[in-house]
Amino acid sequence: MIKMAGTKYLNEEAECMPREELRKLQLERLKDLFRRTCEKSSFYRDFPEEHEAQNVQIKSLEDVQKIPVMGKKKLAGLTQTSWFW
Repeated sequence: MIKMAGTKYLNEEAECMPREELRKLQLERLKDLFRRTCEKSSFYRDFPEEHEAQNVQIKSLEDVQKIPVMGKKKLAGLTQTSWFW
């Protein structure tokens, strides 16, 4: 663990926030990550369509279970150009 001089926290604001605020922040970040990933990456944009998940609505942290999981076989079959573009 990295210790900052004079404090026992790396990010005191995040580490000490109330649990409900933390869950709200986590949900906002999850929604943003999923949205940006599907918009910006052709690989991930097509992946949900192939798995009938294009209409996934993230409304709670539990909804992360609705996001399709990338399997080992799928990853092994990728070309390098499809990883990021």
